[in-house]
Amino acid sequence: MSADPAVEHGHQGEPPTVGARGSVRVWAGVALVLLSTVIYGSTPALVTFVRGDVSVVDLIAYRAALAALMFLALARLVGVWSGRRRLRSASRPVRAVLVGASLWGPQFLLYYASFEYIDTSLAVAIGFVYPTVVLILVAATERQRPAPVEIALSLLALLGIAALLLPGGDAGVHPLGVCLALLAACGYAVYVLLADRLLQDVEPFELGAQISLGATICAVAVGLVLQRMSVLTDPRDLVVVGAQAVLMVVATGCYYGGLMRLGSSQASLVDTAQPVVALAAGGLLLGESMVAVQVAGVVVVTASVALSSVLTHRRATVPYADPP
Repeated sequence: MSADPAVEHGHQGEPPTVGARGSVRVWAGVALVLLSTVIYGSTPALVTFVRGDVSVVDLIAYRAALAALMFLALARLVGVWSGRRRLRSASRPVRAVLVGASLWGPQFLLYYASFEYIDTSLAVAIGFVYPTVVLILVAATERQRPAPVEIALSLLALLGIAALLLPGGDAGVHPLGVCLALLAACGYAVYVLLADRLLQDVEPFELGAQISLGATICAVAVGLVLQRMSVLTDPRDLVVVGAQAVLMVVATGCYYGGLMRLGSSQASLVDTAQPVVALAAGGLLLGESMVAVQVAGVVVVTASVALSSVLTHRRATVPYADPP
């Protein structure tokens, strides 16, 4: 799934220009989005590999809180550097925090909880069903019939998801883990629609700070209810969550920079490599593996989302594999 919540809404980017300068701009954009894709695609395996005894709730709460502070600092620096002053609606920050607490945070908790039951690479691939969920929600809420090409590509994505799940338990497919990953994808799809309508024209890093704050509130609340929230004092644990927060902010900035240089369709196309990156990272760090039919499923899902970006010109989305 995509650049932080910040990147998606109201920032479509500019189409690539022609000429030598335009060529450099395009390649720079590709490099930035590709770096973001590598970070987001490998983060689930990396987190699972290094987090040790840190609970999922603690990891999300501390990382989101640190990321919120970093996003806020970046927003101020960008504002000073650009010299821009924007009029802000008083309700916008409240809306963003509420969206983060009610949608972004819960789907993030579900997504990371799925790693306890299924391979991280499988969870990432399943997550890419979200464009199909968005298509269904748009058709239902706006009573707008999807184009035939959109229906065909969505069916292709569902076929790929089916190929991932068919092998069963022998290939590490646990029903609970699959359900958690699917629920996370559905939650992300709802977030995409609501945030697109409620949070237009908010500066990316400001939006990232507000959404991350909401995710922090959600994680802390869940941790307190489940009595799983703790105070991290081990230097190693603090380094782990701090490094993860930095990676998330770097990935968001790279995606946003690439989006501005490539435009939404091209940025989305590069970002579809996430399942492949997740497959490689899971194998390298965690010894994860897929049977042949599952690898074919990853290829089919990736191809369907890539074709959707090119043929239907869907808007760029925040990289799904590791939202704030």
